Amino acid sequence: MNIISTLIFFSLCWPLAKCQTHCSEWGWFGQGCKYRCHCENNNCNDTSGQCLNNAKCARGWFGLTCQYQDLATILSATVTTNPRQTEDWLTDRNDDNCNRYSKLNSIGVAWNSPQRFSWLKIVFKHATNYASMNDISLTFTTSGGYDIQCQNKQSSFVDTNAMVTRCHQREEVTGLKITGAGVSSMCSLYISGGRNVALRQQTNQTSTYGKATSFKAVDGNTNNDFHGGSCSHTAVNSNIIPRWTLNFDYPVIVNRILIYNRWDSCCRDRLKNFNLKTFDERYQSVDDINNDNSELEV
Repeated sequence: MNIISTLIFFSLCWPLAKCQTHCSEWGWFGQGCKYRCHCENNNCNDTSGQCLNNAKCARGWFGLTCQYQDLATILSATVTTNPRQTEDWLTDRNDDNCNRYSKLNSIGVAWNSPQRFSWLKIVFKHATNYASMNDISLTFTTSGGYDIQCQNKQSSFVDTNAMVTRCHQREEVTGLKITGAGVSSMCSLYISGGRNVALRQQTNQTSTYGKATSFKAVDGNTNNDFHGGSCSHTAVNSNIIPRWTLNFDYPVIVNRILIYNRWDSCCRDRLKNFNLKTFDERYQSVDDINNDNSELEV
């Protein structure tokens, strides 16, 4: 199970030396070695998580130490421009490589599965004026097939040429269209899919089948093949109603929850009719969700 949130925790901790830990395990860093390296070729500092030797974030990731999933570059995303041209400059993670076509009037992103949108970051050419950067409109296509504008839009500049825009959308979306005078001055687009706050957190389950401990669900390995050894599983013949629990080290704001079900030839239906509950810091119920999908994946 991977739980992804938009909560920015790193900025509260990393400037303090006591929060940093040297990690001997390759590909992990930070306090308690609970943060996964997402730099190219796992080339990151094992204490701070910063990419080394001018490495960029691996494709599909961006932000502070590459901890935020980038919905603009995940496999299910398709980026287009109007008029049509190559879109590589927009998602190559090089903020100095920019659009060179002055008549560019819109950029589109489409996903083959519904996504939960929260915020995006646009990097513009250095000489772009603030009026042009502010002239950006976001139109979403919902999973129901109709278009809506950005709800309760909030924009702020995080650099002289970079802007973050948040939309408070209730509906899941399958498409995004970006228009406005600022489009022709764009260099990079990053769409936040959140940060995985479940990694290596405290877990428990009512029983265990073989070596399929509860921790396997938050080890950062999303391989769906149970025989690959990265899935949790309760005992088959237990008389106790199976339950898996996750406890966070600190309060988090959850934006979405991703559950990776086993996808090998056997037993996909064992997650059928599962119930998902979330609780606040006072252990008051927040969500109570039932699912009857026997072939749940991502």
